[in-house]
Amino acid sequence: MNRYRARVHREGSWWVIEVDGVGVTQAKRLDQVSHMARDLVAAMLDIDADEVEVESTFEVSPDIDALLTAVKAAREAAKITQQEAANLMRQAARRLVAERLPVRDIARLVGVSFQRAHQLATDKSTEPYRERVAGATARVAKQKAGTRRELADR
Repeated sequence: MNRYRARVHREGSWWVIEVDGVGVTQAKRLDQVSHMARDLVAAMLDIDADEVEVESTFEVSPDIDALLTAVKAAREAAKITQQEAANLMRQAARRLVAERLPVRDIARLVGVSFQRAHQLATDKSTEPYRERVAGATARVAKQKAGTRRELADR
């Protein structure tokens, strides 16, 4: 694979693509940059475009670059905060399961749907709930078997 670097910047209504050591081309939209850069290298060096890889660096004004950097940092912070919230939610659900609360109550207290609360409650780390469900399932099966015997005896 032949690798090249390109610098991409805006001029008027076009993105100008400067491939190091090869030449310059342009694209109307950013989603076309990679294709245009590869085609430029392939045409200028007489090689197959499938054998070309171009790493592009997008150059924008300093104030826009600062905004994009802030966006990236805010997204990363939000991701970390979301992970922390999810961990705390799991901890709360585990504690509520240990207290043997019904799943619907856990859902209401944690602020999630019944289905999500059920997922949290049946997590491998929430054994008390799993044992309770297994016990209830066994009791229901035993009751059904007894009812079937009664009906069969009639």
